Amino acid sequence: MTDHDFIIGGVKYRISAPFALETEERWQRFSADFAEPDHCYRLSYLPGEPAFSGEETYGDGRVSCGLLEGKPLRVYYRSDHRAYASVLEQSPELWEITLRQELLPWGSKVEHLFVPYGLPRSLLYHESLLLHGAYILTEYGAVVFTAPSGTGKTTQAELWRAHRGSRIINGDRVILSLRDQRPMAHGMVHSGSSADCENVTAPLAAVVSLSQAKENTLTPLHGLQALRALLRGTYLLPEFREDGDRLVRLAERLCRAVPVLHLACLPHVSALELLEKELAALGSAPF
Repeated sequence: MTDHDFIIGGVKYRISAPFALETEERWQRFSADFAEPDHCYRLSYLPGEPAFSGEETYGDGRVSCGLLEGKPLRVYYRSDHRAYASVLEQSPELWEITLRQELLPWGSKVEHLFVPYGLPRSLLYHESLLLHGAYILTEYGAVVFTAPSGTGKTTQAELWRAHRGSRIINGDRVILSLRDQRPMAHGMVHSGSSADCENVTAPLAAVVSLSQAKENTLTPLHGLQALRALLRGTYLLPEFREDGDRLVRLAERLCRAVPVLHLACLPHVSALELLEKELAALGSAPF
């Protein structure tokens, strides 16, 4: 077996395969060397389609879920309704992925196996969650903008880059974690349509929920308001719906550990200036 090691969201992932996998450039940015992984995927390639066995607990044409000898089993399907991969969770730390041999070399590319890796679930096992948001690195630390697509995450991130020289670590996705009760932001190996994708971890200064407005206003969010703002941006695929409680508990802890703000704003540097004053007032440590 050939091991390929990555650190994503502070979690040490190992992909073990019968031969060397092709690693795309973005994944190479997250490659690492370590002795023992936190989470291991063990790949095998077999002729024919992976078979689903046991009682189905969830199915939507894209994936079928159930239990095999009491262990979670998922089978994933292509658009032509043919199964291409099965995932058996031997334990939270070890998942076995079986692929159709006829799909090689497609199935020998790390990138193409992204869905079976189930990162939204595996990250939760390690006190981390995946968020739809733009992650920028400022002098105050990591600032994450979250909002529905088209609301202005990219615009606000670009304003910080243009006027403050901030780095856009990822323009579409970010991993948030609690490490020894300290909130952190991590780069993510995928970035949607954004060209910005870096492997950078930094203390989290604030999560900023955005909306468009005719004037700039900034409101600190607390309690249920803060939780809702954070949860709106989280990724949790339907096949992982049983992880909902775990996700909410982690989001609640993050909301208690980091400021969550609502910025109703114009696509203008004045919005940056308003947020900057708040970050300074919060006493965010210069990064």
